[in-house]
Amino acid sequence: MTNITFHLVPTPTLAAVDARLPALLEGFVRAGRKVVVRCPDDERLRRLNETLWTFAPESFLPHGTAADGFAAQQPVYLTTQPNDVPNNADVLVRVSGADAPDVSTFDDVLDVFDGSDRQKEAARARWRTLKEQGYPLTHLEWTGTEWRKK
Repeated sequence: MTNITFHLVPTPTLAAVDARLPALLEGFVRAGRKVVVRCPDDERLRRLNETLWTFAPESFLPHGTAADGFAAQQPVYLTTQPNDVPNNADVLVRVSGADAPDVSTFDDVLDVFDGSDRQKEAARARWRTLKEQGYPLTHLEWTGTEWRKK
């Protein structure tokens, strides 16, 4: 069954979430896994794409979007489309409540959201729905230095 982990970044900004994503994604890429990152809209996809190119001068995180081509070969594929998984990813990263109607096709799902009241309330609703569907759920919160289980 799909393992689902909710990742709360307490700071209520998109930039705070974007800052945490590269390390999460790098871990999956190092493990040889493929990831699809769902963004809620085109602007967020553009921002995250830029972040992944520039987050650390000494690092390279291979990723792409539909505009880049070679979608099937991308270790990390960014999209706004709910059923777009051209790289056969086994990991879904759902950013800021992006639409994800069927999580059952993934081994792992990360639901990453900021600490704004709107984002937290939406995450609680997603949690309740997934719990009712029987998924194993975990809640982690960024402490400033590490992800801690809540």
